[in-house]
Amino acid sequence: MDGLPDEVLLNILSFVSDAHALLDSVPLVCWRWYRLARDRRAWVSAKLTVYTSLTDGNHAWFLASHDARVLSHAPRLRALRLIDRKTTDPQVVRLVAALDSAGCRIDKLQLPMLHSCRASTAVLDALVRLVGRQPGARSLHVYLGGGVVAQAALYKLIGKLLPSVAELVLEVGNISYTTQLQDAVAPVLRTLRWTMNSSRELRDQPNEALLADLLTACSSSLRHLQLPERMRLTSERPVRALAQCEALATLSMNAKGVDALHGPRALRELSLHIRSSNPKNDFMAVERDLAGADLAALRDLQLSVYRYTGTDCGKVLVALSRAAPRLRCLSVECCRSFSSTCDEKISQVLLEQEELQEVSLVAVGDVALRAVLTKRLMKVTVDAKIPAQAMDDCTDLVVSYKKKYRQSARGDISLTPVMMSKQHITW
Repeated sequence: MDGLPDEVLLNILSFVSDAHALLDSVPLVCWRWYRLARDRRAWVSAKLTVYTSLTDGNHAWFLASHDARVLSHAPRLRALRLIDRKTTDPQVVRLVAALDSAGCRIDKLQLPMLHSCRASTAVLDALVRLVGRQPGARSLHVYLGGGVVAQAALYKLIGKLLPSVAELVLEVGNISYTTQLQDAVAPVLRTLRWTMNSSRELRDQPNEALLADLLTACSSSLRHLQLPERMRLTSERPVRALAQCEALATLSMNAKGVDALHGPRALRELSLHIRSSNPKNDFMAVERDLAGADLAALRDLQLSVYRYTGTDCGKVLVALSRAAPRLRCLSVECCRSFSSTCDEKISQVLLEQEELQEVSLVAVGDVALRAVLTKRLMKVTVDAKIPAQAMDDCTDLVVSYKKKYRQSARGDISLTPVMMSKQHITW
């Protein structure tokens, strides 16, 4: 190790993620390591999680003091994660003082639990001051919920960070939002991930208003957007804002609001989720909204339909296929929406898509399976329900396909016949 140049040792130290080890252990090896441990390049993977929610006051005080040293002396942190649900007043004072004295570069801020404690406002104000002194945090993960005062501080922090953040992850609970971020700008925000903190559907106005303002702020830079499967866009504002994100490359969303797909012309990956109490009307609305959409750049399509029996999602898939004629990867999960008509529509799409390389089908029939087996694919995954009288024929077709393409394709095909045992073929 002594003979290695500094650049090699710095590269090795850059894999150390424990900020405490870099601060307290590495410098004790020798004077050379002491010098290298102070180099910013050694801290590119360093992470610090500040826990101040322990019930033992003395132990929590010790942790806050130890973490304060890292914040004061670390030249850089890849991720700073703050959890202070039960922070006491002395710990708040110490943590705020540490944040005010910190001069390190922070790439990612994670604030999963700064929402309900009385310390939220003071700590978040300190974070705002820290960001103001040294902008450049590229990723922000925030839980939005709790009291109105804490939310106001969080919106202030988000607004302060948005001009420099490249990734924003929001875990949304019960929020109160009007226009706090209406004038925000996010010129470099490329990724927006929106997750849910509860199992309920997010249909309320505050969520859609917040989403609309965020999408407007990053309309020219956004490349990747992930929305919850249960988040139905029922108002015009978020749909219009989403349609303005013309550079969007990947999108995951509920089918309610699919009219926005007329905007992004560079979309390459789309995950569409259909789940509601009235699927028939949803299918008709999606088919109508997709009319005239141009998704020529789309290469990867995933369609998931949940829980519904006797409904036909085939027409939706046909409409998507017409809008996106050059798919390479197709994934369809019908669940209990399977019907013979749906199976025929899926077969039609498979035969029309000439550039397919990967196919994944769940809960389809023998017609769709036969269409899959006519194509040369790199990867095929099928879970099919086969009529008993067609079981032997379908099994022979799968075995023949396996022999023909086993060197060039990976396959996992499950055949479940009616009133018979399941057969599973993998290679």
